[in-house]
Amino acid sequence: MPQENLLVHEQFNKAAEKYPDKASMRIKKNDGTWKSYTFKEVQGLAKGIGAFLVKEKFKKGDFALLISENRPEWGMVYLGMMYAGLVCVPLDPQLSSQEIDNIQNDCGARLVFVSAKTAEKISPKTRKESKIVILEPDFSRIASTSMQGISWPKVSTDDMASLIYTSGTTGKPKGVMLSHLNFCSNADSIDKMGIFLYSDNVLSILPLFHTYAFTVTLLIELFIGPTIVYLETVDSEALVHIMKEANITLLVGVPQLFNLIHKAVFDKLKKIPPFVQLLLTPLIKAKVRKTFGKGLRIAASGGAKLNAKVAQDLYRLGFHLIEGYGITEASPAVSFNPLNKVKFGSVGPPLANIAVRIDNPDKDGMGEILVKGPNIMLGYYKNPEQTQAVIKDGWFYTGDLGYLDREGYIYITGRAKDVIVLSSGKNIYPDELEEMYKSPYIKEICIVAKNEEKFGSFQESLFAVVVPNFDYFRQKEEINIQYRIRWELENCMRNLPSHQHVTGFVVSKEPFERTRLGKLKRHIIQEQYLKEAAPAGEGKEAAFSEEDLKGVDPEIARKIIDYLCAESKKKARLDSHIEIDLGIDSLMRVQLEAGLQALFKVKVPPAFMAKVYTVKELVIKVQELLGSGSAEAAGEEEKKSWGQILKEMPSKEILDKVQLSFNFWEVLFSLLVKAVLVVLFKVFWFLRGEGKENLPKDGPYILCPNHASYLDGFAIALNLPVKTALSTFFLGHTEIFAHPMVRWGARIGRLVPVDPTIHLTEALQISSYVLKKGKIVCVFAEGGRSAGEKIAEFKKGIGILAKELEVPIVPVYVAGSYYSWPRGALLPRPYPLKVIFGRPVYGRQLGSDIDTITEKLREEVIKLIPKK
Repeated sequence: MPQENLLVHEQFNKAAEKYPDKASMRIKKNDGTWKSYTFKEVQGLAKGIGAFLVKEKFKKGDFALLISENRPEWGMVYLGMMYAGLVCVPLDPQLSSQEIDNIQNDCGARLVFVSAKTAEKISPKTRKESKIVILEPDFSRIASTSMQGISWPKVSTDDMASLIYTSGTTGKPKGVMLSHLNFCSNADSIDKMGIFLYSDNVLSILPLFHTYAFTVTLLIELFIGPTIVYLETVDSEALVHIMKEANITLLVGVPQLFNLIHKAVFDKLKKIPPFVQLLLTPLIKAKVRKTFGKGLRIAASGGAKLNAKVAQDLYRLGFHLIEGYGITEASPAVSFNPLNKVKFGSVGPPLANIAVRIDNPDKDGMGEILVKGPNIMLGYYKNPEQTQAVIKDGWFYTGDLGYLDREGYIYITGRAKDVIVLSSGKNIYPDELEEMYKSPYIKEICIVAKNEEKFGSFQESLFAVVVPNFDYFRQKEEINIQYRIRWELENCMRNLPSHQHVTGFVVSKEPFERTRLGKLKRHIIQEQYLKEAAPAGEGKEAAFSEEDLKGVDPEIARKIIDYLCAESKKKARLDSHIEIDLGIDSLMRVQLEAGLQALFKVKVPPAFMAKVYTVKELVIKVQELLGSGSAEAAGEEEKKSWGQILKEMPSKEILDKVQLSFNFWEVLFSLLVKAVLVVLFKVFWFLRGEGKENLPKDGPYILCPNHASYLDGFAIALNLPVKTALSTFFLGHTEIFAHPMVRWGARIGRLVPVDPTIHLTEALQISSYVLKKGKIVCVFAEGGRSAGEKIAEFKKGIGILAKELEVPIVPVYVAGSYYSWPRGALLPRPYPLKVIFGRPVYGRQLGSDIDTITEKLREEVIKLIPKK
């Protein structure tokens, strides 16, 4: 590409001439309507903005802030600035007024384009020093400015196009100067990969102030013809709908987005036996494609490291997911995996016209990654010393550690700097962020990265280690240090964007270790305090006053707290802070909304979590959503005992799943199937049985086995006498027993699809009903397959049945179960199976309370384990 053509607006002009009537940008409004702009229309509106800037006497090289959510006007304003020769300074709409002022002071911006949502953050000082253009309603007016008589400035390829602030928003700003050549050459290098097609529909959800999103979801589309699709309001439900409705063919995201997709898909798949998954692979792929849109060709991940397993799993299901690497100073893309040769765990080879080498590699070939090419920045704004420190002989020192394989693929292994890269792709500079967490109660604070499991995937989050100012606590006669520190952190966070919020803290009694120059030894602090750091707020259960509980429905609160505990892996209480105590950040709040929607079977409106800070506030909001009324009203209903519940008839839906009697042909079919399976299990798993004489002659009674394999139910059923087997019912997960591949034989096989871990009442009622009919019920009391050979804790459901129903319980142990088909294994393997039946016991023999009975039953099963 001739270098004189490498101007942002000139590259766009070529596309506008080539595709004048093709849709360049589309946005779906909140009212469900669409607004589209052709390339010709975008060009006209952008030039109108440029004409407005020229007529307003803005000159080539002037800086202009652009602060807005993603929308078509964002790109048009940017192009207008390029026509007029201005330098765009794109900012995060979540920045505070002070942060915007700091940047405006640093670059001397005389113009601010801002959305109506963010306009209130523009301080009187900035309003006085700069011209303010609010996109609603000023955009239409200024975009219609006549171009007649306009003398456009002469712009060269080396002129700055954008000034990107990557840090210093609270102290000394650090701006990256990127030229027209930088951006256009980088877009051209990406285009040569063949990832983007003229016919693509690209969803713009990553914030455009981020260089990765700007280049990959705006510039390339403006240069080569794909249509950009926007949403006026972004939430999880809207994303899924827009993927199909707009026929999105290319999805650009950060690892956290693909982690969410991976969890949504595999949370459902992991409940299906692996061998069934293999059989259903074509159907599963079709279902995934239908969910996310049949047109989706490629998904591209960047901004942070993508988990290789997530990439592999999604790739296997038809997601053509490729990962790339970039850095703001490189405009930003450095590498991408080729479409026809993806290496999971790698970020691919360097793009065309970009060179990469490893500086001072160690014996394993690992060192700092250096990059060279026309995409490397002009330098740091007003900071030649720092520029010279990172650009030497044309090579940019990225501060990232990695290595190259024999084919030139790049592997990122870590960071040489202290910069924290969150799962969302956000860069955090702890030195400056710590300055924002100041309080007389805090003597020292160190912010570090912590990798935690939340909502099914590991994600990087911010964690604070705090040294309290004990002298100030004594002066104020305050003794509740944890409470006060949490309070102070929350106060500090109110003025910070969500990605700068700490999601947990631990208190240190000792001062931090520092270098001779007074710098924190961050790695030592991180290693020392994160190994055994207890999540803030854990410990003794808090006692709440009547005032605390006022307006809280106990049942709703219990469900929400149980859900939060399970998903966040932390202890949740009514006074737990959603972010500080439970570590739920802004993206996880979207998952939480989806979880609440499933939990309460109610539609959760967009931004439901926007103003929620504590668990109690969340409970109250859910109550309002459900229209459940006050806690007092809920408490007026008499609480039923388990005995009363078990006497009630199960719902018709559950009863319809149970067949108590069988005709001649059904019995014959059952016997034939059993005969075939007996041979199969004896050949492959050497199936044997022991203690069959301990089985009562007739029902009702309960079989209570261990559970470590999908083969357990078969092994038990095949060891039962014929008459007993025909009267034995097995409770199992709905996702398995109600699956189309299994459902056809569920009734005749006496399989009852009800999940005791989720629908405990229904499971217990149907068990009681079957037992009262003189039948036998097999209950896997662990609630699921154990993770190892050791028998997991039993769920209380078995204890309730044993206590409330006067029926024998037969402990059962399936030896070799774990080794025959352990959790995580794709297929079973030959390993001797032996089913051992113990002597029957009654609940009253084991104890008087449910917890004791439950534990004693587990001990009875453990007693059956053969001595080695």
